[in-house]
Amino acid sequence: MNKSDFHVGQTIYIGSRVGPGMTAYLGLATITSIGRKWVSFKYLPGGFQKNRFDIESGLVDNGAYSPDKVAVLDPAEYYDLVDARRLRYAIAVNMRAFENCTTTQLKEIAQIANIPVKFCERKYKAKENA
Repeated sequence: MNKSDFHVGQTIYIGSRVGPGMTAYLGLATITSIGRKWVSFKYLPGGFQKNRFDIESGLVDNGAYSPDKVAVLDPAEYYDLVDARRLRYAIAVNMRAFENCTTTQLKEIAQIANIPVKFCERKYKAKENA
């Protein structure tokens, strides 16, 4: 994201980014001001709680702690992020599911996931029986 994506009064979405499950809950907020590095906003409804997020990363300022929320312009972008995290977690937890895959299937999975693997050099071939 960059500064030109935002304007005062614009509605944005604030979502959780903690844990593998993630809640997939989006809160609404309104932009109140735009600076060089930060965009300030107030949560809706009511607008009593105010905060800010980094323009480039979208991470909401959490004081001295690691950011636990992210600001997004498009809810679909957030839901895709949640789904991707849930998929990564499900794959990591269910690694045993790959035990029944053939070598060819595992190679395809590695290629799709862009996982570098060094395969055996094929020096020898079986001799045909005469």
